[in-house]
Amino acid sequence: MKELIKTIALVLVVVAVVYFFFEFEKVNKRLDILNARDSTHSVTINDFDHNLHDLSLEFVGRGKHIQQFQQSLKDMNSRLDSVDLALSDKIEETNTSIAELKIDIDSRFNVMKTDQDGINERLNKFQRETQRTLTDLQSSVTRMSRELSDLDKRVKTLETPPTPAKK
Repeated sequence: MKELIKTIALVLVVVAVVYFFFEFEKVNKRLDILNARDSTHSVTINDFDHNLHDLSLEFVGRGKHIQQFQQSLKDMNSRLDSVDLALSDKIEETNTSIAELKIDIDSRFNVMKTDQDGINERLNKFQRETQRTLTDLQSSVTRMSRELSDLDKRVKTLETPPTPAKK
């Protein structure tokens, strides 16, 4: 991030240098035109001094703008550094919170897994007991059916009168 900001600042400086180069070229062309006019026209020394003085003032004004721009860049870099530091602290706090949350969730998940295993074990035990009880009930029903059938046969034999024996 810092490198990106430095790169942007460097690009801005290069753009400013290119801008001033073109401005300088414009001024040079203007100076060439003035020199051409001076050679074709007779210009008084006072006019020439006056134009030279104007150019000097223009360069001084641009120099002040460059200094202001450089100071602005320094201020922006210091603000970016402070923001970078603040964001780094926030990111560290967030990472810590995420780590704590992960630990908490993992421990809760382990507790839930343990509870689930206990419930599964009790459910399996209950199923076995229920199956055993069902098997016992089925065998009891079968036994009782047999006993009922036997009792029914006895009752029928008791209900039927004995037949006299044939002589």
